[in-house]
Amino acid sequence: MSIRRSNRIVSLPAVDYSRKKAYSVKRKVEPTITKAKRTKTVKKTNAGEKAAGVAVKEIVNIQENEVADKDDIKVSTTTTKAVVSRAYDFSAAIGHLKKADPKLGEMMDAASTAKFRQRILDNGPLNPFRDLATHIIYQQIHGTAAKAILNRFVKLFDPSEEEVDLPKELAFFPTPEMVIAKPIPELRTAGLSQRKAEYIVDLATHFVDKRILPNKFKDMTDEEISVCLTSVRGIGQWTVDMYLIFHLGHPDVLPLGDLGVRKGMAVHFGLMSGKQAVSKGNNKQLPSPDDMVRLTEHWKPYRSVGSWYMWKVMDGVSAK
Repeated sequence: MSIRRSNRIVSLPAVDYSRKKAYSVKRKVEPTITKAKRTKTVKKTNAGEKAAGVAVKEIVNIQENEVADKDDIKVSTTTTKAVVSRAYDFSAAIGHLKKADPKLGEMMDAASTAKFRQRILDNGPLNPFRDLATHIIYQQIHGTAAKAILNRFVKLFDPSEEEVDLPKELAFFPTPEMVIAKPIPELRTAGLSQRKAEYIVDLATHFVDKRILPNKFKDMTDEEISVCLTSVRGIGQWTVDMYLIFHLGHPDVLPLGDLGVRKGMAVHFGLMSGKQAVSKGNNKQLPSPDDMVRLTEHWKPYRSVGSWYMWKVMDGVSAK
């Protein structure tokens, strides 16, 4: 059966990996928000309903969550073959979810939606190699340690690069060719494990060999992107899901392997109490992948946004 491609898909910005500091892509937001005064203006508009119409053009973020065996998760997170646009109306997503799931809608107050929008606006330019390499570095270690390793990794290639707090963009990130040229032992001096150093080199090799062509993602289904990226050592389905949600901006991704989403869903749909969800040893009571798909059928086509709020559910439970 042929797959219908969307003519409305937004093209990915091209990244010239041969240039050292050429990674600047202007964000496409509502014209009332200018780059020079973005922070000040957004704070004003977030207080009202006006900001609800900001379109999701580009999402670059690292979401730290409790995940079970990220690299081993091979469950597909999509049930549709349709290509979805990288640009979607956030206000339409919120409106749909509030109507389809009133309980979820109760969580969608001005503060939480403004925070989500602000995180979108705070993201830097899209650099697929950097984004995927960063995901590998952040796997299964604390965010503070991962940030330090990431900064040391970048300094191996550009000692002048200042340390930054993510998601602030790095002015420079090594190209795949630069990474391949470094021996594994030298990469490990940044604090990488032997395995992660090998994973990043394998990722770089996939880019150099053109087995990964980000400019083709706009014409690929979620499933096709998943097959492409999971061919890299160290990239499992969880990493693909995070990339689809937070980097490509796909609105209808359900991360079946994310423990935080599973627990949040269990609490939200009344399968267990918040106390049970945060207690160890209760994972067998969590919804199965099939259950998750069934329970969120009414969230379509905005399951990425619904999943975001499942993390918020667990944030609220953990804070009690």
